[in-house]
Amino acid sequence: FSIVLALVWLYVTKQSLRRVLRKNGFGSVCGAFWVATAFAVGLMYNVFWGVSLPLVSVSLFTTITQTTCVFVLIFSAAFLRQKVHWMEFLSIVFCLAGVAIISFVTASDDPNNNSNSSSNTTTPSTGELDFSSWSSDSSDDENTSWLGIVFSVVFTVLQASYLVVWNWRFGSNSPPSK
Repeated sequence: FSIVLALVWLYVTKQSLRRVLRKNGFGSVCGAFWVATAFAVGLMYNVFWGVSLPLVSVSLFTTITQTTCVFVLIFSAAFLRQKVHWMEFLSIVFCLAGVAIISFVTASDDPNNNSNSSSNTTTPSTGELDFSSWSSDSSDDENTSWLGIVFSVVFTVLQASYLVVWNWRFGSNSPPSK
């Protein structure tokens, strides 16, 4: 269907396929096909999304995937040689702090919470976090497992790498105008 739509668009706008491809940086139809195929294969990271959802809670999955921006900045600096401004670094610190707060603080940690739950994720004497409640048999979150967390992190890293490669191939890499 998309091929038909593209051909109709070319006919209506009276453009040739070669001219459109060259305008977008492709030397030939074959080159455009291989780039499109590579990006389609690159989208396979979404398999980790589908596999991780039954193994991890939606709130934890969402929290983990919110760190995509951290990996995008790291990969952009490492592979595209983009400069990291101190404000971007500070935003990463705030992002990771927010993820840590959301991930490790539960409703039972709130002193104003009136629930009768006896499970607390901190030890009373030292206030250190107790990660034993993160097992798949936890009463607070029955569908969270370490495998689900690993798949969520793999999804996040692969998504960030896909975004960086997309920007490298199709992005302008010029700073936004003020």
